Amino acid sequence: MAAVTDIADAIVAQLEDGSFVVDFTICRAYRPEYSLTQLKTVQVTVVPKTMEWTAATKIRDNRQYTVDIAIQQKLANEEAGTVDPLMLLAEQFCTVLFRHRLDAMESALCVEIANEPIYSLEHLEEHAVFTSLLTATYRLMG
Repeated sequence: MAAVTDIADAIVAQLEDGSFVVDFTICRAYRPEYSLTQLKTVQVTVVPKTMEWTAATKIRDNRQYTVDIAIQQKLANEEAGTVDPLMLLAEQFCTVLFRHRLDAMESALCVEIANEPIYSLEHLEEHAVFTSLLTATYRLMG
């Protein structure tokens, strides 16, 4: 399998084993699309995104892989007590992944993680769905 999909699978395993503020269902897929009924519970989708190889020296390459992690749930309301735990979940994922190696893939180190958008205003307005997107960049270490 490709390294980027191996990393995505390892992220799924790492997050499945963690203890977080809310329960969720997680999978690796190629796009995080669900029906509104499927989003009654928190859905986390790990999506392989990019590969970038650059020359570090004459004999060594830097290999970076980017993976998106989408957190989604249909909201009953947009009150802080409903949204705040989902915002905290995104932050907990960042804490678990950033500057850590993946248990299932020791050579992959998370060197950057961004949460943009923190939530999608468009999804909230149109569908009352909370959507947060994390983008994690992993470097394969020699």
